[in-house]
Amino acid sequence: MKIEKQQLQIRIDEEINEKLKKIAIKEQRSKNAQIEYILRKYVEEYENSNQTYNISSHDESTQTINIKD
Repeated sequence: MKIEKQQLQIRIDEEINEKLKKIAIKEQRSKNAQIEYILRKYVEEYENSNQTYNISSHDESTQTINIKD
């Protein structure tokens, strides 16, 4: 089963980009795969330490989201 992935364009500092390249090579991943790995780990850690988080809308209203759903 093929997993659909969303494209994301980001801007990062040149120094961080160079360090990320070196880490990806060391970990035998593409830079894209390394970024995805880092984000996945961060989200897992966040979910393990938080049950909910608040988001703000453009109209400045705040909504609480259960991240375990």
